[in-house]
Amino acid sequence: MDPSVGEPRAKAHPARAPRRAAPPAEGQRAARTRARPGDVLLIGNSFSFDLGPPLRELLRRADPAWSEVQVRSYARPAYTLSQHLADARQEGSPLDQLLRARGLSVVVLQDQSQLPAFDLERSEDAQASLAAVRPLHERVRAARAHAVFFQTWGYVRGEPQIGGFEQMQDLLGQGYARYRRETGGRAAIAPVGEAFR
Repeated sequence: MDPSVGEPRAKAHPARAPRRAAPPAEGQRAARTRARPGDVLLIGNSFSFDLGPPLRELLRRADPAWSEVQVRSYARPAYTLSQHLADARQEGSPLDQLLRARGLSVVVLQDQSQLPAFDLERSEDAQASLAAVRPLHERVRAARAHAVFFQTWGYVRGEPQIGGFEQMQDLLGQGYARYRRETGGRAAIAPVGEAFR
């Protein structure tokens, strides 16, 4: 019995050898080893200012293939996803140009630090951020990149409109999960805020 799912574990068939993929042709093998991951674009606000260098170092340590990756940032104080979408829609704007740049692999999206935790029925700004998720995700996919939501952290002393730290962190997690659902589950979440618990 497989304890993780409560079902019988599948038995191996000793008479059958596992199938293995054919080795790549020499040209394919060479192309794989020369290819490098694409660049990373951080779109956020003051919570993601200056994250480029530490993120690049983290990626390099995780896999040396990432050592040549460029990490660019588009961060504006207190910006929301709806404000980023407005900037991205302005043809020729700095954000529009960054999203059109070749070689993007990952685009990290970070909303204003409180909005994902707000009640959608009481906050027009929270509604506007949620409405911006799908079109921003479409821009990321058009760039042939993967979207990752940068889940922020609750305030140490909490937020009067939301509650204490734990409640705020729970609501932020729920808000970013809602954003992910809005993309049809195609975007990932970097649960940065959970590290602060």
